[in-house]
Amino acid sequence: MPCLTKDVFSFIIYCIHLYTVFSLQVKSAEAEAEAKYLSGVGVAKQRKAIVDGLRSSIVVSIVVCEGSITIWIPSSLMQVYLSLFTSFNITGL
Repeated sequence: MPCLTKDVFSFIIYCIHLYTVFSLQVKSAEAEAEAKYLSGVGVAKQRKAIVDGLRSSIVVSIVVCEGSITIWIPSSLMQVYLSLFTSFNITGL
């Protein structure tokens, strides 16, 4: 068995340390990327649920009068709908 000098042994320990630090940085970056992906998925599902809820709650009255079609949406729902998109634009949700 070859004899390891103190310098060679220190170099081996240093290389193991560098590899460990590198591995931890890679795992940390992978975890951060996964967290950002899951956060984006959560926001997208939240937006979809809001739109689905609005879609199911809006009562639309269509009136056909003398060949023209009038669509009536309650003003309170329209204000909520527009305020949601305003808040999405401002907060980035």
